Amino acid sequence: MSHAANLKRAARFNPAWQDARIYEHALDIDGNPLLANGEYRFDLREITYGYRDLKPETTFTISQVYQGSTVVCVITENPPDSSHLILLGNTWYAPQEVRASDALGATVSYIAQAMETAPDIRNDTL
Repeated sequence: MSHAANLKRAARFNPAWQDARIYEHALDIDGNPLLANGEYRFDLREITYGYRDLKPETTFTISQVYQGSTVVCVITENPPDSSHLILLGNTWYAPQEVRASDALGATVSYIAQAMETAPDIRNDTL
């Protein structure tokens, strides 16, 4: 069993971790990204766990809607990829860059921007 799989088993019982889903670009038979009305479509890549890391925040206030980038950490068995989308709880995040990864490749932290609208999901099953 991989290190990421062991972490997922432990995170399932830890209240700090939320359910998360990682989505990737949907591709056609030729390997080209699928578009709908000029927007990319997405397929589910992995069901996992994650959390929003508030440690690097310096101006976080609970009384207003957060406007800037945040750090999202996910457990993943796949290599870091900033073109993925992350559904963490009920919020969609678009990663802007990879912030960090652990030495075993089981967790990845992204600097991400919350999305106002949900993306076009083609396939939501594995």
